[in-house]
Amino acid sequence: MPHSFPVPAPGRRSRDRNVKAIFVLVGGESILERFAALPISTWNYKTQSDSILHLGPMAQDLRAAFGLGKDEKHISTVDSEGVVLAAIQVLYLEKKQKVNDCRSGLARSTNGWRHWSLKITAGISACWELAKASRGRPSNLASALTFLAQPLLSSDATGFAGQILL
Repeated sequence: MPHSFPVPAPGRRSRDRNVKAIFVLVGGESILERFAALPISTWNYKTQSDSILHLGPMAQDLRAAFGLGKDEKHISTVDSEGVVLAAIQVLYLEKKQKVNDCRSGLARSTNGWRHWSLKITAGISACWELAKASRGRPSNLASALTFLAQPLLSSDATGFAGQILL
C-alpha cells in the first residue's frame, strides 16, 4: 500500500524535507533586487469592512517576481515566508561582510597610526635630548628640529597620511 500524507490543516504546511522534491538553492543579489522591486501595499478584501486592512504584495506581483505557488491568484504562506527568509539571509551576509571590511580597515589604520606615533615620540625624545645638549646654541637647536620634522616630511609618511585621509 503506497504511503500517503494527510492534507495539512490551513496554515499548517509540512516543512519536512521528506515530503518535498526538486531542491534548488537560492540567494544572492537577485533575491534582494526582486524583493525590493515588489510592490507592497495595504489593502482589504472587497467582502470586508473598509476598517480591516492587510499588508502585503498582490499574488500576481509575487508570482511575476519569483514564479512561486500554484497560480497567480493566491499566495501560499510557505512562499511568502521563503521569500522573506531568503532576503533576510542575503541582508545578514552583506552586513557581516561590511562589518568585517570595516574591522580590517580599522586594524590597518590603527597599526599605521601606531607606527607613526612611535616614530614621532622617538623624534620628540631625540629632539629634547639634542636641545638639552645644545645649551641654547641655535645651530644644535635647528638640527634637533630638522630631525624631528624628518619623519613627517618623508614620502612614506605623506603616503600614509594620504591613505588615512581618504
